[in-house]
Amino acid sequence: MTWEDVGETSIPPSDIFVMPEGWGVVNKPVAVWAGNNSSRTETMELAGYTVEIRVTPAQYKWNFGDGNTTTTTSAGRKPRYAHDADISHSYTESGEYTINLTTSYVGQFRVDGGAWEDIPGTAEIASTPVPVEIYRYVRYLVDEDCTKNPGGPDCP
Repeated sequence: MTWEDVGETSIPPSDIFVMPEGWGVVNKPVAVWAGNNSSRTETMELAGYTVEIRVTPAQYKWNFGDGNTTTTTSAGRKPRYAHDADISHSYTESGEYTINLTTSYVGQFRVDGGAWEDIPGTAEIASTPVPVEIYRYVRYLVDEDCTKNPGGPDCP
């Protein structure tokens, strides 16, 4: 059995989650994790036999849109804070970026309840890209009181 026999299109893509959602700050971590990526087993009838196919995510290839990539064997998890993330990326320039994810699945099959056999190779499933806007944060140190000089730097 091959991935062509299985039909890769039956494997839904992983969802991409980002924290903060849709934005970030230069040189601060943006957390990412994948969802909708658990193992799946499907059953089908093929030439009078019951065939079970099991697919399991094995690798996650992240592309952060700024020339940086990383590959993980874990989907990551939603962190409490972005700096506590299993998977994160810090952008060095402000701008609009697109995060892409390709999940690699390994598969097995069995016929009529027999032993599981490996499907050679992997299925590469691309996720829907997620845009993020990265802002440059500017902080001014002032020794002026904004009530005395409302036109001073960093005064509203």
